[in-house]
Amino acid sequence: MDSVVHFPSIRRTLVYLWHPLGGVSITGIGEKRVMFQLYYEVDIKRVIDGMPWSFM
Repeated sequence: MDSVVHFPSIRRTLVYLWHPLGGVSITGIGEKRVMFQLYYEVDIKRVIDGMPWSFM
């Protein structure tokens, strides 16, 4: 079953949860694809090492 996701809600929620020091760019790049661009190494490490990757 396909699910419908409200992209602006996901973007707002992840930025709120991650609190990136250098900001983040989150762009939809196609069907079921999203590009995250973090600007500081510390933000990248924090996200990769376990910050929320999914939520309900």
